[in-house]
Amino acid sequence: MKPVDVLQHAAELLDLGETLASLRKVARYDRMFQTVPEDGLLAALTNLQSAYRFRVEVYRFVGIEERVLERAGIPVKKAKKGDT
Repeated sequence: MKPVDVLQHAAELLDLGETLASLRKVARYDRMFQTVPEDGLLAALTNLQSAYRFRVEVYRFVGIEERVLERAGIPVKKAKKGDT
């Protein structure tokens, strides 16, 4: 799967009521963006967010840290119980 496909599928499942915890039980993509340089990741996140408006939980699912999301201008809210 392409990275954007993973993000889209995770977003769809979260919209249907699945929790981040339940997604992590069946699939692990938390290292998908680990090798991407942070500058490139920031640009990609900015473009992705402009195009798709993903929820923060989608980015958490693929292991993107909150500090990176904040640097990309994506508002980060506190995780709810069961979402971590």
